[in-house]
Formats: sequence, C-alpha cells, structure tokens
Amino acid sequence: MSTETWNRFTIGDPVNTPDGKMGGRIWDPLVPELRPHAKSVFSPTLGDEHAHDLTDHVNQICSLVVDNDLHDVVFAAHSYGGMVITGVAARHAGRVRGMVYVDAALPDPGQSLFDIIESGGSDPLSVSGAGGGTALHREALV
Repeated sequence: MSTETWNRFTIGDPVNTPDGKMGGRIWDPLVPELRPHAKSVFSPTLGDEHAHDLTDHVNQICSLVVDNDLHDVVFAAHSYGGMVITGVAARHAGRVRGMVYVDAALPDPGQSLFDIIESGGSDPLSVSGAGGGTALHREALV
C-alpha cells in the first residue's frame, strides 16, 4: 500500500517512507520480539498495488506458506492485509492456528475492500489504488 493511501485512512502523524510505499518493513520493530516465540517469522512485502490484485496477493502468500511447508500458522495483518490473510486462510484452513487483524479490513464473504471503504462513508474512487481502472479493491473474496 502506498503511504498516501494509508495516510488518507488514518489519523495522527503521517507515515512517510523513502519510496512512498509501506510493506513488510512496517513489522520490523515487532519481528525480533516474535522470533523467540515462533519457529519462523515472515514479513513479506506484497506486489505493487497498481500492478497486482487481491488474487495475486493471496497467491503470493499462499506460495510462501506452501514453499516453506508452514503449519500451525498465525497470520497478523494490518489495513488491506486483512483481505489477503482472509483469502489465504480460506485456501489453507488446515494450516492456520490463528488470525490477528490490526486495524485491518475483515471482509464478510463476497465483500471487497471497495465495499468496506464505501460502507465507511468514503468514496472508494477517491482513494489511491482503489479506482482508475484498478480491479484491486473491487475484487471480493468468495
């Protein structure tokens, strides 16, 4: 997600990064705290929001789960990442122990992030990455 998109949905001090994007590095302060309690910890950065859609992001994390033969997984996600982990858990329910949603989208079946943004009283087309022909936020999990 771009920092511009994040900052439009949050209050408080704006987030700024050198490349204008948020990614797995947002978890950097927490990863060392988790390592002693977990066999492995991953904080992947999803493919660019303008070039990849929800299915691509779910596939990316599913590949991480399968390629690393992960079981008893606890997913943690913030913001749009909630959409992604919900999709991954639907595909790999037998590998998931828990889900943590940190200020994250928690979709109902068939609901897209576009729908969630709209239900919150915002115009989804005014959000960077949500409109302009991008299918990302209009794609729903089934």
